[in-house]
Amino acid sequence: LAWIIISCWYGYGGPINSFMSWHIWIPFGRLTYCGYLTHIPTMMLILGQSTDTVFFTTFLETFITRVVSTIAVTFLVSTFWSALFEISFGKIQMILLGGLRPSAGEKKHRIVEESWTDKSSNVEE
Repeated sequence: LAWIIISCWYGYGGPINSFMSWHIWIPFGRLTYCGYLTHIPTMMLILGQSTDTVFFTTFLETFITRVVSTIAVTFLVSTFWSALFEISFGKIQMILLGGLRPSAGEKKHRIVEESWTDKSSNVEE
């Protein structure tokens, strides 16, 4: 996995790099990050509100009643979290720092060029 990430970063990923660079993954990445941030509080809220004693009957019943419902509520909460905070703060940041901040492509291109120039200067010495 690390080799795939490094090769894609330096431009040797080929079809894997083009697949992972699709813009369709951006909203999913934001949603999963917000799910990561909101999962524990959501889980504590849902499981903390149950007043009944928990008996383990079958794995399937426990999985459906506890795990699936918690994941569904977590991603519902993370959708609202992303819409309320992450997207709106991103828009404010683009308005305030729009011309000052380089785009991701320019930044990546500059980093790759600097790494190659550092390597070539070490070879010439």
